Amino acid sequence: LIGKGATLWLYAWLGIAAVMLTIIDFENGELLLEMLPMLAFLPIHFVCWYRMKRIDKGKALNGVLALSALSISLFALMVSSCLIFN
Repeated sequence: LIGKGATLWLYAWLGIAAVMLTIIDFENGELLLEMLPMLAFLPIHFVCWYRMKRIDKGKALNGVLALSALSISLFALMVSSCLIFN
């Protein structure tokens, strides 16, 4: 619908937006708790983004999508834990 290049950039910016919204939500917490999900998620997110740029289709792309799903799940778990224990 919007093309491969635009989709890849949308993927990258949605990950950044998720982290920014999390930081805004933690506005009065401890700095470490605010930064921990970002420091863990963003490197994996950008590795996935870079690999997606290089791979068009096939089994290799399935591995990248699995890593992306795992990183999103871990990010959600870390944000939930930070909100509970904050």
